[in-house]
Amino acid sequence: MPLINELASKGVKGGYNVLGIAVEDSRAAVTEFAKEAKLVFPIALDLNSTVKRAYRIFGPPATFFVDGQGIVRDVVLGPITPERAREAMKKTGIVAKP
Repeated sequence: MPLINELASKGVKGGYNVLGIAVEDSRAAVTEFAKEAKLVFPIALDLNSTVKRAYRIFGPPATFFVDGQGIVRDVVLGPITPERAREAMKKTGIVAKP
């Protein structure tokens, strides 16, 4: 999560946005986690598992890299490294230094 938070903090300047989607979590748990982790990006709740089913997420974490046209260009299942984030962002047309 620290890497995703760092990417989010650079998003506006880098021309991209970060959105978290919490699956299998309550609003209270997500709010508390976001506060404790000092997250700088919004987190949507997938309370009825619509996103989970649509994107076939079998367990967090899963990181999706979506381009400006809304096309998923890369997916990272499990923990993400700065190198892997950089590679995925290039696929969306974004050059960033996580």
